[in-house]
Amino acid sequence: MQLRQAVTVQPGQNVIEVVAYDKLNHVFSEPATLHVNSTTQPSSQSPRLFVLSIGINNYWDSRLRLNFAATDASDVANGFQAGAKDLFDKTEIDVLLDEKATKAGLDGVRQDRKRNRRHRRIRVVRRRPWKDRRGPLLFHS
Repeated sequence: MQLRQAVTVQPGQNVIEVVAYDKLNHVFSEPATLHVNSTTQPSSQSPRLFVLSIGINNYWDSRLRLNFAATDASDVANGFQAGAKDLFDKTEIDVLLDEKATKAGLDGVRQDRKRNRRHRRIRVVRRRPWKDRRGPLLFHS
């Protein structure tokens, strides 16, 4: 099997790490790491940050109800807002809590972001903490 993925690199030293997962995301490989030194000129566009934070306390099954998920999602959004002001030209943060965390809510966020999309973006994919504690994966695309 051979896969190709275009990545955008920053000027200077870049580290690209790839991890392969099985189709159920239960088993993963050791990371393959590539060090790339780019001589490209910096982009004239300032970076933007998009955050979607979701917290659900009130599940329909009362046995699954949580106490702090919605509060944690709000706190994460506030932390990104505070930390991003000097790093990003524009920050767009969406928070979906409890009853608003629906397919319709996600579709609304997706439509808003499609209208504002540029070609270059960075996605942070959170690893399952019970599977791997090495922190988030950063993908540039």
